[in-house]
Amino acid sequence: MSELTVKDETAETVDAAPNAAAAEKAEDALKSVMDEHGFDSIDELKAAIATSKEFRQTIGAKDLKKVVEDADRLARYEQYWAEQEALKKEENESPEDTIKRLKEELDGTKNQEKAKQTEEMTKKEAMEIVKTFEKVVETTFSEEKVPDEFQPYIREYLGLNNPILSVDPHDKKAIKTAAKDAIKKIVQFEQAVIKRYGEGKSTIPPITKTDTSVPAPKKASSFAEAAKMIKELRGV
Repeated sequence: MSELTVKDETAETVDAAPNAAAAEKAEDALKSVMDEHGFDSIDELKAAIATSKEFRQTIGAKDLKKVVEDADRLARYEQYWAEQEALKKEENESPEDTIKRLKEELDGTKNQEKAKQTEEMTKKEAMEIVKTFEKVVETTFSEEKVPDEFQPYIREYLGLNNPILSVDPHDKKAIKTAAKDAIKKIVQFEQAVIKRYGEGKSTIPPITKTDTSVPAPKKASSFAEAAKMIKELRGV
């Protein structure tokens, strides 16, 4: 009679537990890295790593700081030779060309100054509009007796000092951070509402009951009246 081999499932479960814990820890670490750097999927992370490797292969053993310094130096050299070329043209140009060039440069300077003045004026007008907007909001808070703890949330809802307005729409990390911040603020607002109710500072408004009963169908007193009712229902 052959001996039966009893499978020790308990031992397997104990052995598998550390592996499951390690896998969960690795998954949490990966998620943390993706959130920190604004990656939405593993594929985006892989693409970024591939790009980084390609960049490193292009740079090779060169010092990245030195590469940047060399590029800056080359840009300064190009600017210098461009200025020298412009001076050489000035020496060889005719008086008429000189007058024309100086006029164009003067017009360009005037246009820049005009654009700057317009920008400053536009900024000033925008600030005045925002101030008026804020003043109207604050006045409305006072008139409607809005609780102090609710006011910051309403201001943000109306676009006053709302950080989302300064978030770069192409920056996924910044968008995600702003979204998480908004979620926290909604929870805080919910807690503020609950606290006010618990302190007896607010009440639940009564709900008006509506009549949901269905009216009884009209009964026909004769065959002729029934036929008429049918025609009315058919729109005849």
